[in-house]
Amino acid sequence: MFTILCGQPATLTVYLDDEPVHQSDPGVQQVSHTFPSAPRGEHMVRVTATNENGTGENYWIWNVRDTIHLLRQFEASSDQTAVTKMYVNGFLVAESTVQPGTRGTL
Repeated sequence: MFTILCGQPATLTVYLDDEPVHQSDPGVQQVSHTFPSAPRGEHMVRVTATNENGTGENYWIWNVRDTIHLLRQFEASSDQTAVTKMYVNGFLVAESTVQPGTRGTL
């Protein structure tokens, strides 16, 4: 599950490899989206936040390396300081702060 927080009310749109997969109602500051499956390989998860002040975005490179029932390693990178959190079945299992230009592993 990817959870995105925005510092001001906006419409949040989640993309997987440049295809929109979820759009929030207007005026929210948080949205969560779970990808039920994704093929192995590198994918870009991107989120845009749009309101009367303009549009901003953030993205993560998501590397799907394994299949169901195997251990998984997730890496996240960001162009700004970000806190990444991993949830399994709704429970927080890992949290990491990612600094600009670095990769965090969960």
